[in-house]
Amino acid sequence: MKKHSVDKNNLLFSNKALVALLIPIVVEQLLNSFMGMIDTMMVSNVGSEALSGVSLVDSVNNLIVQLFSAMATGAAIVCSHYVGMRDKEGANNAAKQVVISVGVIALVITVFGIIFKRQNYIKNFSNKYLQDENMWEFETLSIFLSNNPFKDIYEKLTNFEDVEENNNCVIVGVISKIEKKKDRRKKQYAFITVYSACGIIETICWSNVFSIYQDKLKKGDKVAFLVAKEDGKAIVKKIKSFKKWKHDVGL
Repeated sequence: MKKHSVDKNNLLFSNKALVALLIPIVVEQLLNSFMGMIDTMMVSNVGSEALSGVSLVDSVNNLIVQLFSAMATGAAIVCSHYVGMRDKEGANNAAKQVVISVGVIALVITVFGIIFKRQNYIKNFSNKYLQDENMWEFETLSIFLSNNPFKDIYEKLTNFEDVEENNNCVIVGVISKIEKKKDRRKKQYAFITVYSACGIIETICWSNVFSIYQDKLKKGDKVAFLVAKEDGKAIVKKIKSFKKWKHDVGL
């Protein structure tokens, strides 16, 4: 059989041109792979819900990437056909057509995302997880906290739910809400909501205690409450800043 030799001086594309085309494609695929991997690594220490959210978003991203890759592959075939026919104008027209098509599709997806991102998904998430507006900032920041300031303290405290009736315990956390009220004698007391490791705990600070500490209490403060459990409710007896309480108990 006759062996056909390749005339390297009469190729449509030089090796240098092919390498220049290959490098961006390799970089693109690496970036696509790293995107999901790095996202997963960043939220791996947050919890299973965060990992599930990242996986869900990555699935949508991969679907969109595959859509555009399929269009690019089809356009490459059509352009190759025209190039093989030495029809440079036809190849240019085919390339222009796919660029315009991809641009229009990308624009439609972008507009769709901008219109519906807050009307549906963010609204549903807020209704489910962020009912209390005063806790939005703390909830958001807590997702990214890698060094919980209360981490070592919680192990040495008793869960309020495990405390027996008429006994005292210490609640450590962040004040998320202060709701002031007036009793029958027109004296001011307050319901103080604390975000702790045991969840959201609503404490009652009667007027005799609230009058002492009311000027020092504000939302976002890290505090330690000495409370008594009465009829399942947390009645505040004393209040200290978290820093002072930690110093007093030698932690």
